[in-house]
Amino acid sequence: VLPAHGPVYGDHKARVDQIVEHHEQRMRDVLNVVRRGPCHAYDVARAAFDFDSDAPLTVQFPATFETLAHLELLRYRGDVDHEERGGEVHYRVT
Repeated sequence: VLPAHGPVYGDHKARVDQIVEHHEQRMRDVLNVVRRGPCHAYDVARAAFDFDSDAPLTVQFPATFETLAHLELLRYRGDVDHEERGGEVHYRVT
């Protein structure tokens, strides 16, 4: 396999399993943050990815977008819900 970044590798099935497990773990991390109380995606991302507002935007944006994707999948699965408050979307455990 010739990935977009990183070394060439041969066992694509093992790599797929690694990626799936990584994202399942990340969703567990995201869900654990939301269990603490309603919050918006940026706060969840900061906790799950362990960065602060001084982190480079090249860290903050991708982490927040990935967190949004995980939150929406968790919402689709019925694990979280969201509500809009004052123009902000807050996620909470169902």
